[in-house]
Amino acid sequence: MDKDERRQIKAAILIVYVGVAIIVAIEFAFALSTPAYKFKTEVSPPQEIRDLLKNGPVVLLFTHNDSPGPWNVTQAIADLQSQHNGTNVTIVHFNVDNNTTSRNVGKVYGVTATPTTIVLRKDGAAATFVGVFDANVVKSAIQDAQNWQQTHSTPTPLPTPIPTPLPTPVQCHLAFVSVFSLCFRTNG
Repeated sequence: MDKDERRQIKAAILIVYVGVAIIVAIEFAFALSTPAYKFKTEVSPPQEIRDLLKNGPVVLLFTHNDSPGPWNVTQAIADLQSQHNGTNVTIVHFNVDNNTTSRNVGKVYGVTATPTTIVLRKDGAAATFVGVFDANVVKSAIQDAQNWQQTHSTPTPLPTPIPTPLPTPVQCHLAFVSVFSLCFRTNG
């Protein structure tokens, strides 16, 4: 193998490496720009939740008596409530060990593990987070739910068409005469 062939092979390998690096970089950039959640409308909210949704977004925090120690439910609820005090966001804590309503609401939303946090838009679409509470992601979902409500709660008025005046009978007569005389000029 001579020197030129080795250079060509090295160049081909380099091109393959650069191509793979570009593909990985594009996928990484796409992953960063994609939110860590998606609002889905898979279930119809139970009446208790529908009543709360009338005011705006709702955050449901599902726990049980033996929730993981590092996750302080009381503190997380207090932080969320203080940050959304005076807004249209309702925050509800459900302990699935303590009452039937909590278990039933949990079943509707498919809660199989705790802690689970569900952010609901006003239309009932849910973004679900299972596991340790990530305040920043939940805050982002709440903000998206509020933004959705602002853009969907009031219908956008249709633009009013500007009325164009109808031609007067004299204008119509003149137009007819012009077209009529054009026909005779070209044919005659």
